[in-house]
Amino acid sequence: MIWKNIPQYYIPDYKITNFDDITEDILNSLKNNGVDTIMLDIDGTITTHHGTELHKDADDFFTKAKDMNFNLCLITNCSSKRYHEVSELFGPHVNYNIFWPNGKMQNRKPFSSAFTEPAKEIGTDLKKCLYIGDQYSTDIWGPKNAGVLYTIKIDTKSSDEEPGIKKVQRQAENQLYSIIKKQTKKDSSDIKKLLMDQ
Repeated sequence: MIWKNIPQYYIPDYKITNFDDITEDILNSLKNNGVDTIMLDIDGTITTHHGTELHKDADDFFTKAKDMNFNLCLITNCSSKRYHEVSELFGPHVNYNIFWPNGKMQNRKPFSSAFTEPAKEIGTDLKKCLYIGDQYSTDIWGPKNAGVLYTIKIDTKSSDEEPGIKKVQRQAENQLYSIIKKQTKKDSSDIKKLLMDQ
């Protein structure tokens, strides 16, 4: 059953406000902990919902991460039309392009193959991957359930154009997160903790 282990995997390892929180020192710590690949969501994470501009903090982050030889890839549940758009807009910023379902339900986040297939294509193991996204279900529970080493929840890059159903989904996820956090007495760590775990 896909929604098993929700309490175990719904809590992100770390939370950040934006990509500026991931400093070069933190990237070095990730590399020292075995991370060689950074997977990222698109809408709400590196741009607004159906946005066409890469946010500056994401652009700067991509530059730092590529300079440190991380594999970078984008994973999205977008439509075929949106896929071609984001491939042209954001594909050049990552050294491994964009992975999307291509009409296959089993390849949609939060299903495990949405993460295992990109890792296989890149030639790495999920235990060497970090995933960054703005939604608890698809970007935290999904990758953690699949076996990704670290997950980071980033604050949503919201816009007035975001559909109402998406906002309702976020509210529901936030409420579920609050319930799970209270029941499990667990919460995400400060990203700076990575520097102390060396």
